[in-house]
Amino acid sequence: MKMSMDHNENTYSSNYRPAREHVEIEISSKKQCYWLFTYLLRRRWFEQQHHVSQRFPVLKDCDHLEIEQLVKNTFSWRSQLTIVDRMTADLYQKIVHQYLVSKIDDNDISWIDTTYDRVVNACWFKVRLHEELKYENNQSPTRKIIYPITPIEQTPVSTKSRRKTIKDFFHFWEESAVEKIRFINYLKDFSNSLSREDNLSKWLSVDNFTQHEWAANYLIEQRDFPYSALIQSINPAQLHSNIIASVDCWAMQPDQKTLFLIRIKKAWATQKHRLSRQDKKSYNFVMSKSVSKKLDKLAISNELSKSELVEKLITDELKRHYSNGGKSSE
Repeated sequence: MKMSMDHNENTYSSNYRPAREHVEIEISSKKQCYWLFTYLLRRRWFEQQHHVSQRFPVLKDCDHLEIEQLVKNTFSWRSQLTIVDRMTADLYQKIVHQYLVSKIDDNDISWIDTTYDRVVNACWFKVRLHEELKYENNQSPTRKIIYPITPIEQTPVSTKSRRKTIKDFFHFWEESAVEKIRFINYLKDFSNSLSREDNLSKWLSVDNFTQHEWAANYLIEQRDFPYSALIQSINPAQLHSNIIASVDCWAMQPDQKTLFLIRIKKAWATQKHRLSRQDKKSYNFVMSKSVSKKLDKLAISNELSKSELVEKLITDELKRHYSNGGKSSE
């Protein structure tokens, strides 16, 4: 290679290009492949290649071999850059070492497969909002939420898919295995505490979507509720479980949470009463005392209020006398 030097300034001239180093990229497993994919994605290396699209699908939509080839091509491209940005064999080995240090065993997170839905949804909330400290340019550390910058499914709509994304998160997160295990143990302790806590599922109906919307809005209106943006952005099909999970994850003292659950339940009872009166009209008429007593007795025996009993009696009488589109059957 031709090389020239400016002796006056004792530096190489700009036409000097150091020899390119061949970097052997070896990927031993699918987990390592996906971890490297996440590593490159977080550093925006894919986007720096003009021939690669800037938008990438989540891993569930990708073929493993396609991902592996993309990773290898990106490392190969990086090895051809100038000396400042170049991928060298030594640097690649450091990246591989970082993967090995961060690697956890499947058994470390397998407990999530046997937990019930409420625990899975609450743990997904914790994982979805987990922050890591980021140190840059000797400045004070900043907190960054990790989940949105990983290629795993961002808004899983079933408990099964949430189980998978929780496991994917721990496999692809760059943090050391020690820190991962610490977070996993925290989730285990948190899960155990849920079984002892009261929750909304006792009165929050699974199929009452009007109630779901009301409860979500009630939570969002609370000044210190921390999950407003997350509840609003997730698929509405998961709103019921998301409401319960957000309250489970909301950090409160036990007595404060108990009071809150009592308060929201009472607020819903008031709202339900308002809704029940929207299509009703008040009537005022005179009734003899003897008939009033009979009405009270009938209402008690039928377990109805007096107004509900009057509605039932009128409806039943109409059904008996009228049919066929409102025409009298007599």
